[in-house]
Formats: sequence, C-alpha cells, structure tokens
Amino acid sequence: MTVNALSPASPVASQGTSSPTTAQHATKNPSDISSLKPFYVEHVTESHPFLENEKENKDGLPLSQPEHNRVMKALGTAITWTQKAISALKDPSGWSGETKKLLSDLFPGGLQEPSQRQALKTQLTYTLDGLQKLRDDNASTVRSMSSEHRLGLSMSMIDPETHDKIRFDRMYISEKSLKDRPDDALAATVLHEASHTYADTSDNWKTRPNHSSPPDGKPSFSFDTHLSVPDPVSGKSHSDLTFTNAVNNASTVEVATEVLAGVPFNSIA
Repeated sequence: MTVNALSPASPVASQGTSSPTTAQHATKNPSDISSLKPFYVEHVTESHPFLENEKENKDGLPLSQPEHNRVMKALGTAITWTQKAISALKDPSGWSGETKKLLSDLFPGGLQEPSQRQALKTQLTYTLDGLQKLRDDNASTVRSMSSEHRLGLSMSMIDPETHDKIRFDRMYISEKSLKDRPDDALAATVLHEASHTYADTSDNWKTRPNHSSPPDGKPSFSFDTHLSVPDPVSGKSHSDLTFTNAVNNASTVEVATEVLAGVPFNSIA
C-alpha cells in the first residue's frame, strides 16, 4: 500500500481508463534517496511493511555473483512471461477453459470486456518496460536484504516540500529468496516488484492459489484483503474486491501474467 500519500496514485483509475505512470509519480535514481527526509518504504510482498534498518533502507546489500546470475535469469523469465501475457490479451477466443476460469476468479468480469483487457495491458506494458530496463542496466539497481520475513520490496517517498510521490528505481530481494527460492518463484517476485516500481501497482491484497482445489473447482484463489497498514487517505483497513483494485494490485498482476503466459496452475507460487 502507499504510505503517507496525499492521494491514491494508480495508473489505471477505472476500467479501460489509463494514464501514463510518469504522470503519476517521478522515478529517481537510488542515489537521490538520502536527499529526502523522511522516507517511507512500501510494497512488501510479505508481512512487515517497513524496513527497520535505515542504512538497509537506503543502500541494501550488493548482490554476490551467484545472486546476480539468479536475478538476471529471473528477469529474463519475467520478461518472457509478460510478453506472452500481452500477446494473449489480444485474442481471448484463444484462451483455454482453464485460463478463462482462472482469470474470472482473479478479476470481476474475467477480462471479457475490451476495456478490462486494455487496462491490464497498460499495466503489463509499463511493467515490461521496467523489466527490460533492469536487464539492460545489468540489474544495477537490484539489492539483496537480510530479511527472514519478506520476499522483496520496492520503495516510494513523499517529497516533504512538494508533497509529490516519488518512486525510487530500486528493488530489494531477500537473501533467503535469492538462495533458496525456485527459479520461477523468484521470477514472480521480480515481476511483482517491477509492477510496483514501473506500473505503480499497490498491495491491495495477497492472491494465493489454492493448489488443493483443481482449476475447474471453486475457488482457485484465496484473497487476503486485510491491509497491514490502514490506507492513509481513506483510513480503510481492507480493500474491496473490485476490478479497479484488482488491476492495480501487484499480486493479481503477477499471477494473471503467469496464467496468461501459460504457466501451469500448480506451478504458480
């Protein structure tokens, strides 16, 4: 979720309506982080939305060579998934029955309306641009963090003078994830965090596949809509399961990308 934001910042405000992410917030280099006080960390893929250590907030830990190799591989996988997903959005008539069922469970309306597909395509296009930038930059803004509780996170801040929301072009992945997480699961984490930084998605809820339930059963996913930190604008402690919230939710964008790319349901983390 957005911490201390003055107003929600979502690239997709309604079905079929989108505006450029760059118009919503500025993305800065991590070297600018120390110039802003106070700073806030958001968009954590697991619990505990704030990093406790200020130095780790700013700098993270440099990737070791094995970690860097894994991140580059994960970026390649996430890019391929996102490209396939964007292509699949062009023609829903080619979707399998399982794909339709899963997307229907993820999004109210099941992406059957062209405006809904366009809204998701907008998010994926921004995310893809960011993933390709990260790969082209040799993952220079990706850091590891010594956390046992988080898979990954990204950062944004509120400029104390202008009150503008500023997204920082940096991604943190936990050392444990970089060491132990399976390749596809790590790619999903990278995709999730890139959607935060480059498509300005939020953490409205966590989408968890119910692998004990077959795709043709109900439900395919469970949703934890409780916000660990209440929304600073509305004061709400949970998110409503609406299409707008879904298409602006990093976890939903992440899982929908895998579904559209043809990743087997039982392989989705």
